[in-house]
Amino acid sequence: LFGSVRCVYDTAPITIVSCLIDEAEADAPGAIPQLEKMRFSLGRLKHLIMQILDFRKIEKGKMILRVSKGNLSELLEHLADTYFKTLMGAKRIRFSFVDNTDGKAVGYFDRSRIERVVFNLISNAYKYTASGGEVTLTLSMAPTGHAALISIADTGEGITEQHLLKIFDRFTSFAGPSNESNGIGLSVVKDIIALHHGSVDVDSKPGVGSTFVITLPLDRENYVDDCVIDDVIASEVAAPSEEAVTEAMATMLIVEDNVELRSVMARMFSRKFRVLQAGDGAQALSVVKGDRVDIIISDVMMPVMDGLEFARELKRDVNTSHIPVILLTAKNRVEDRVECYRAGADAYIAKPFEMSVLEARIDSFLRQKLQRQLEFQSAEKVNAESLDLSDLDRQLLDKIIAYVEENIAESDLDVKSLGERFCMSKATFYRKIKNLTDLSPADFVRNLRLKHACSMLQQGKSVTDTAFACGFSSPKYFSTCFKAQYGVSPKDFK
Repeated sequence: LFGSVRCVYDTAPITIVSCLIDEAEADAPGAIPQLEKMRFSLGRLKHLIMQILDFRKIEKGKMILRVSKGNLSELLEHLADTYFKTLMGAKRIRFSFVDNTDGKAVGYFDRSRIERVVFNLISNAYKYTASGGEVTLTLSMAPTGHAALISIADTGEGITEQHLLKIFDRFTSFAGPSNESNGIGLSVVKDIIALHHGSVDVDSKPGVGSTFVITLPLDRENYVDDCVIDDVIASEVAAPSEEAVTEAMATMLIVEDNVELRSVMARMFSRKFRVLQAGDGAQALSVVKGDRVDIIISDVMMPVMDGLEFARELKRDVNTSHIPVILLTAKNRVEDRVECYRAGADAYIAKPFEMSVLEARIDSFLRQKLQRQLEFQSAEKVNAESLDLSDLDRQLLDKIIAYVEENIAESDLDVKSLGERFCMSKATFYRKIKNLTDLSPADFVRNLRLKHACSMLQQGKSVTDTAFACGFSSPKYFSTCFKAQYGVSPKDFK
């Protein structure tokens, strides 16, 4: 919904358990040895969830890499130290990370997906290596100097020659009765590395062990510009600056006249959001006008301006009508709920409530909205109804879509001119489009161009004519964008 809020795929129970582990560790550092294993299991569960999501994207041809310049040495060292050293020691497995690059394996890759690939392979090595065995993670550079070699070797059960032939096939599992497996992990590993233009090789003997070797190209030239999100190298494991965290996180405004309750809620949600606070609706309106706000949780019964009037004011103004509002109230009659929704509330939670329930409701709300936005983005035709917007926002978006379609051949449509056309500043227009569609204005315009291109190709127009008619600077760039969006080239689509 708001960039980094894509993390809402994590379920509320996972978040709660994670917070409990952190709190227990903070209260009694080192006193509960089981916490490390709990943390590892929770991390593995998160990786499994992301693995399933990756599998679905690969299956539908929707996976797009987000490549940036990073230090592979630091990433692998972070994985080894954070997840595996303590756990391997508890099972009495000798575990080591050997960096033959002197920390200089720097290049372009999708950090989150390479992390999942390595996590998957080391987890398998851990699972199939008995107590007293050995697991080694090794990083080297290929002889050409343009690719890294990541090796995960174990002295575990090994794999038969017959099974090696099918090890990367989907839904193929060779786990024994004591080791459950969904049979998609190695398939996803292979597909992710293939998207990086690399390869995965395995050498294994039953009773001796297995060695997986990833060849990962590191040159920027391997990726189209749309895949590269930055050209600035940064430590992959260093804590981000306060400014970076503030910019990346979605902003939540909590409006509650009970100071103690407001503070507890702010402390809880600050793990996921940049949190602002207000004591009543009037203060909250001032905050919204002066700062970026992405979601609001508001009490109903407050002095000066109550939550119902506050919601009405927000939803009347086209500059703020897109901000989701969740109302909290001790009144729980049917007519009270009706009043909340008539005021424009997007959701309603009755007091008293469990904090975990509130968090789960917010996550569910954001997840559903994100799903609608993804459906809008991936569709071959424009369907603003799929976004389920308020009347005010729907009317505005329809006008913006109509204007872009009227000027679809113009390659110089920009955010500033679009904002001026609809009486909004550049910043306000950006927030509006981003919140409604989860696309920047530039990406939104390109998405509309591609939908228009689908229609032209279906009518028999040539790829070249379609590219220029839809405002693309060249047929080559059009083809790159089209394939990234729909998973096939314009020629194959036609």
